[in-house]
Amino acid sequence: MGLVTGLRVMLLNVDVGAGHRRAGEALCQALGGLRPGSTFRTVEALEHLGPGAGKLARDIYLGMQQELPGLWGAIYEQRGLFQLLRPLGELADDLRVELGLLPEALRFNPQLLVATHPLACGLGAGLRRSREIDAPLVAVLTDLDGHPAWVAEGIDLYLAPTAAAAADLRARGAAPGAVVETGIPLREAFSGERDRLALREPLGLERGRLTLLLLGGGLGLGPIIETARALCALQGPVQVVLIAGSNRELEEQARALARDAALPVTVTGHVENIADYMATADLVLSKPGGLTCAELLALGRPLVALRPLAGQEEANCAVLVREGAAVRADDARAAHLAVEELLRRPADLQRMEQAAARLGRPGAAKAAAREIIARLAS
Repeated sequence: MGLVTGLRVMLLNVDVGAGHRRAGEALCQALGGLRPGSTFRTVEALEHLGPGAGKLARDIYLGMQQELPGLWGAIYEQRGLFQLLRPLGELADDLRVELGLLPEALRFNPQLLVATHPLACGLGAGLRRSREIDAPLVAVLTDLDGHPAWVAEGIDLYLAPTAAAAADLRARGAAPGAVVETGIPLREAFSGERDRLALREPLGLERGRLTLLLLGGGLGLGPIIETARALCALQGPVQVVLIAGSNRELEEQARALARDAALPVTVTGHVENIADYMATADLVLSKPGGLTCAELLALGRPLVALRPLAGQEEANCAVLVREGAAVRADDARAAHLAVEELLRRPADLQRMEQAAARLGRPGAAKAAAREIIARLAS
């Protein structure tokens, strides 16, 4: 395909957490910077699984994470089974494409397909196999694990978060030349050096206190309020920042806690400048979602991984703990003990920072965009 100034890019997303969307948008922004005049259309892949199937799939996934996390974790680890069932999944995706997604794609006539979730990859690959859409398909991995669910016949390029994930993809059937290690695409706010102390005053924080940032993702999930209570028992010059996301109940509980706390506690709901809060923190306590992990690594921030969800988050946590950039805490007491130990041993905290910085890929979006443009031009 010949290269043009502007590109028509169809972004295939799955709405089971904001991370998939953020990675896709970051890549699209980088593509737009390299090719001005590009147009982008986001398609919710779950809407094309069949009548009511998208909502059912989302409800089953979220329900299993809440009620049967062990079962979901066991399913996720059946990697050989995912490979074995791949032809059946591709057959189902081809049928779904013919029934719904193909007409929409033909109307937009994309020059590039970008998929940020395994389900979206399957549908995108179905479009490619239809032979009516000749736009290359790029799979953007949004966790640190090269799980076989990402692999499908019809994907032209896999953007892998790490060398290990790239090797896993190749071992699970991806063509070696189709896999490139770029890191997870991130917004511009997560690139470049940041002055940690200078950021504090604009955020209403004290410069001289060790700053703990407590996150629960966009929905404010996990043992957040229990962990906040535990952190308030810490001694010394410490301050806590809790970002509740869209969870209003959590925000109200945290504000009540802050009024009686013996140390400074700053509480906020959803914020647009999350990169500033991450960059100014000495230590972050959060569930280890793929994008959150990538953002923290890009900023060189160490992590206490709070009660990872089964499957992807368990895998993300394992990578960061193995590499020395995180410690794991499955409940509030474990989080308190982990933070207390790091406060007693600042050299350990510094080593975690160094490990995070070593793993970080702040330029991933631009690197991925350049790789895509180069392949389009070849």
